[in-house]
Amino acid sequence: MKRTLAIIIAPLLLIGSFACQPTPDAPIVMGKDLDSMIESAAAPMPNGTETKSIAEQVNAPAIFQYESTKGNLTITANAPVFVPTGSAMPIVQVRRGDFTQEQVDRAWAVLVGDAEMWEWPNERTKEELQADILYIMQQLESADFDPSWKEIYERRLAELQAEYQTAPMELAPQRADSKLKSYQQIDERNGQVICESMAAYGHNSQSNIYFSAENRRKVMPAYRNQYGPGTARMEYAAASQQYFGESTPKNRYELGLNGQLDESAAQFVRTSPADAKAQAEALIREMGLPMQVSRVNLMICYGDDAKQTPVYYSYSVFCTRDINGLPTAFKQGATYIEPDPDAGRGEATYSPTWDYELVEISINDSGISAFVWTAPLQLIETKVESSALLPYAEVQEIFERMTPITYELQAEGAQMTLEFTEVRLEMLRIVEQGSIENGLLIPVWNFYGVRHRAFKNGETDSTINYLLLCINAIDGSIIDTTKGY
Repeated sequence: MKRTLAIIIAPLLLIGSFACQPTPDAPIVMGKDLDSMIESAAAPMPNGTETKSIAEQVNAPAIFQYESTKGNLTITANAPVFVPTGSAMPIVQVRRGDFTQEQVDRAWAVLVGDAEMWEWPNERTKEELQADILYIMQQLESADFDPSWKEIYERRLAELQAEYQTAPMELAPQRADSKLKSYQQIDERNGQVICESMAAYGHNSQSNIYFSAENRRKVMPAYRNQYGPGTARMEYAAASQQYFGESTPKNRYELGLNGQLDESAAQFVRTSPADAKAQAEALIREMGLPMQVSRVNLMICYGDDAKQTPVYYSYSVFCTRDINGLPTAFKQGATYIEPDPDAGRGEATYSPTWDYELVEISINDSGISAFVWTAPLQLIETKVESSALLPYAEVQEIFERMTPITYELQAEGAQMTLEFTEVRLEMLRIVEQGSIENGLLIPVWNFYGVRHRAFKNGETDSTINYLLLCINAIDGSIIDTTKGY
């Protein structure tokens, strides 16, 4: 069985175009001067301010209350405001990272333990090679065959025929370990390497355990217009793991960090939300991960009967990067760069993406059932130790001015309500404009909530709780989290 490296493009939450001008009727601005922002963040604080806590510096209320209606758009908020403890929020330079051998070894030891793991050899059988040989022979004999490819196809045919002579009739699994090995994806038309990456795989079919750690791909120059580097991703699944499908308001319930189960769920789930959180925290400590728990959700799997009876429950505990005790934003999806339509010999181009770092731990009554770590960050250096933060009153003024502008286009054709449920001062990874490799962790005010829509035909929809508006806590600009600046 030949190993195939899949191209992973993370789904993006497109939450509208964000503006960042000082006036509400200003045009959208697509970039920011990061050097200027860093200078503002490093500016001397007023006398006495440098010794104050973060809470004292921003002077935010405990609850954010707000209501406004303009045209089809209603904005409501009765949201708790979370401000981190401590006295300083830094700016940290980061780079898109990969998993180190040490990280993979430790994850394997904690998650897999002594279980015997197996993997398929990275080679092909005679039957698989024969299929490729027949395909090339058919192409060479086709009336529509492009003669300019003849030399390449004939050379590839000779290579496959030689490989066929020593190929096995069938493959047997071999013992796997945590060592990162090189895997290649081959263009079967010409035998050239499309990309290669370092990865470790293992499975145990009897115990139904699976482990993988895949680093980003190194794409060969000839294929960079068609293939991206992908995303580093580590994944573990135990026998008790279940698939829930896409998260929706019906099957995903946010419990907060101190939430309780309602009676309908409590009769099926022995593990409490607090126990799930404690198990996740114990796991990230044992694995030595620089993470903290950000969200605890209850996931429900429904049966196929007409009543859609719940048949399985599990917790999804999301963990984000811990920066000196400061939380990083819970953000699923990725930042992306729009492809250049004129790039690369007229061929279609891909959109380079950089996923937000996230750890998701699935926990049920059997314990840890799954673990996924996506897009690890590499911390380079601290650019600013203690950022000069805007007072919350200014941030709220920006929110009131810019939220209607951000969502007015989406509200056309439907009655839209933005219900803000929480406000958090936390860290967020932004990017250098035009880059998916380098960025900064900066302090931001994130406004989370739910979007409800009622259409003229009577249909309605609602989102899950997600990030609706992001305001730079240093300069007050609006950050488009799909573009990362």
